[in-house]
Parts: sequence; C-alpha cells; structure tokens
Amino acid sequence: MDDLRTAIAVIFKRKGSDRLTEKEIVNSAVFDLHWFNPASAKKMVELAVEIKLIREEGGGYTPNFNYRTVEPTLDFSPGVEMLEREYPRESLFPRMLSEITSKYSLSRQEFMRHVNRIKDKTGTDIEIAALLFLSETGREFSDYIPEVEDEIMRRYSTGE
Repeated sequence: MDDLRTAIAVIFKRKGSDRLTEKEIVNSAVFDLHWFNPASAKKMVELAVEIKLIREEGGGYTPNFNYRTVEPTLDFSPGVEMLEREYPRESLFPRMLSEITSKYSLSRQEFMRHVNRIKDKTGTDIEIAALLFLSETGREFSDYIPEVEDEIMRRYSTGE
C-alpha cells in the first residue's frame, strides 16, 4: 500500500489542492505523470477509496492522511504492476461469458459455439469475437468496449 499512498500524495501535491475530482486524479495519473491508462487510473481511485486512503466529499476526493509529508523517491513511478498486485484483475472473458449468458438468457454452450465460430472465421481474440457476436445479434455491447480495448492493448504490449 505504500506505493499507492505515495502515488495519491504525489498527485495531490502536484495539483496543490486538498480536494480533487476523480477526473483530476485520473488525468494527472494518465497525462501529467504517464503512470497509467485511463481504466487503470480509475482503478487506482477505486482502490484508494476502498482502503480509505481517500474519501469522497462534496463531489471530490480528500486524502485521509497528511499527503504533504510523503516524500517519493526521485524515480518513483508506480505503474500498472502496483495496481495489479494490490487490486488483482478478474479475467475479462470469463466475466463477459457469465454476464452475457445471464443477461440474454443464453446457454454457455450456445454462446461459446457462436463466439468460437466467429473467432475461427476471423482469427481475432475471443473478447472481440464475443463483441462481434453481440453486434451481429443486435444486442448491446458498448459497455464492454473500453475493457476489451484495455485487455487487447495489455495483451499485445506485454507479449502474452
């Protein structure tokens, strides 16, 4: 938790404010400091709230500790590894499978048959095949786009 505490302190110190909106925190972590992508920066905020490093107050967030006394090392850069260590990521496709089959009253076997057909035909990733299936059948899928995009970017940027 020390890295998360330090990350929060750096952002509040950099912004020079005791209260920041989620957007200000996320934008600072993404654009100013280049630590995370937007989805990971939002997870950082969620984790900081969950472990009570910050609290929501009046449309913004306020630290629950004296962030001014935290002194990061010169090379401090928490990165996504810190979030994944502290906030393990649930695998996306199993969650999609569960949510989609439940929401649209599909059997898991039926859904997988269609997704695998699309995957084999197009040679694409399974998450994208699931979105293509939803699109082909006129079902809503836009909520999954940011997560699928992040998963694909993560997968191919680390060589998995």
